[in-house]
Amino acid sequence: MDVWPTTAAMTGLTPPPTGAWVDNNGRPIFFDGIDNSGYVTGKSPTSARNSFVYIDGEAFGGIRVDIGGDPDNPNPKTAWKYLWTAKDTWLGPEQNLGGIGAAYNLTMDPYEKYDMTFNGAVSYRMPSSSPGKYSGQDNGWALALIYPALIEINKSIIEYPSIRRFPGGASNDLRPNLQDPANPVPAMDPKNPPRIGGHGG
Repeated sequence: MDVWPTTAAMTGLTPPPTGAWVDNNGRPIFFDGIDNSGYVTGKSPTSARNSFVYIDGEAFGGIRVDIGGDPDNPNPKTAWKYLWTAKDTWLGPEQNLGGIGAAYNLTMDPYEKYDMTFNGAVSYRMPSSSPGKYSGQDNGWALALIYPALIEINKSIIEYPSIRRFPGGASNDLRPNLQDPANPVPAMDPKNPPRIGGHGG
């Protein structure tokens, strides 16, 4: 999302402003790109982007926030990541963590091995349901770092909703979405259901 404004700035063009504005046709849009040319060219020691959103297909998985601004040491930033889903491997099964997500300090734990919310590695957390590992309010302060950026994302999604994907082609298109009772199976017309037949090989 930052490639266009970064390369535009590096070639001498003025990129669009980040945030809400009006396009050339007078329609409201939200531009989320940031000019990161200072970081790319080495003129800035840190990235201009302070938040990252993790989306898998159409599912919001988590958010990362880089916190800095120490007046005595302005260069470093501490990266925090909060996930509402977990996997023990990249292609492994996904677990929905519900209302209590996993918190990671990426600066100290770049491989996300220590889930601060449950005081242990996520690969152990998935098969474990022991409430004794939950750190409760001990690490609840991490949400104070994540939530301001999450609220800004939520506001932009409400004001500028995503375009509804035309269903078809994805392996989970016929999987019902029970959280959308108005349109639980967008890929299927109940008056004209898909015809399924057996095929031999």
